[in-house]
Amino acid sequence: MSGLSWRNAIAYLKPRLPDGHHEPVLALTQEESPVLRDLGNGLLVAYLIDEGDQFSYVQNEDLSATGASEAKLHKCAIHNLYDLADNKGVRVQPYGSIFAVFLDGNFERSLLLLDTLWDQSLAEHVPDGVVVAAPTRDVLAFGNRATPGVMEELRAVVDRVSEDCDCPAPFLERRDQAWVQRDTA
Repeated sequence: MSGLSWRNAIAYLKPRLPDGHHEPVLALTQEESPVLRDLGNGLLVAYLIDEGDQFSYVQNEDLSATGASEAKLHKCAIHNLYDLADNKGVRVQPYGSIFAVFLDGNFERSLLLLDTLWDQSLAEHVPDGVVVAAPTRDVLAFGNRATPGVMEELRAVVDRVSEDCDCPAPFLERRDQAWVQRDTA
């Protein structure tokens, strides 16, 4: 991490690749591997340090060296994501019956980790519950679950970025303060 502290980490959502998806390009020891938290919905939380011109992953050895726990890292990184959202400003733009969410071009999908954003700030837009499309790190759209045509519009968002789509489960819905994969049928 070039001497940067894990305390500066920002929570970052990335897709979990299906088992057997492809052979690893690089073999890493457990200590060299990035710290990852599986959310059980097709997404993993990684922890990034902004080094100005690039991001570095927090590795298990970074926590081992300081005796910090993954839980403490996660809590700190969520706090830092809230700070990023406050400092950069989350923008919500309506498009038809859905809404696009903008932040900084790197952490839009990661905004799914901010419970108060979805359970309080954006709740007025989705009185019947929220469904989201999060096909890439920088594309996040949502709509009211019961509004006719919402899934078609969200599918159109995914189709527009289909070549760049890195998420095997781009549709999620919020249930009991957690994100679950949405059946796209």
